[in-house]
Amino acid sequence: MASIYETQVAAAKISHNSEQLQTLMAANRGQIDRNAMQLAMVTRGSIPGQRATREVQEASAAMRKAIAMLEELQNETAKYLKESRGV
Repeated sequence: MASIYETQVAAAKISHNSEQLQTLMAANRGQIDRNAMQLAMVTRGSIPGQRATREVQEASAAMRKAIAMLEELQNETAKYLKESRGV
């Protein structure tokens, strides 16, 4: 069984890693959204283009969901750290 210290260290690492991943995803979110709009404009009217646009939009939505999940994990980790420190 892990000690409280080891658990706190692990929770801090999770929080740090989720912050880094969230930053990377947020940095790329704007570019992905711009690419989706450009793809929609270029491929308007073609069936393969519409399919590709839909796939990009679905991927963008999945990324937004992942960011929301990371934010939730980050909040839960912060809450746990605060409670474990007795603050």
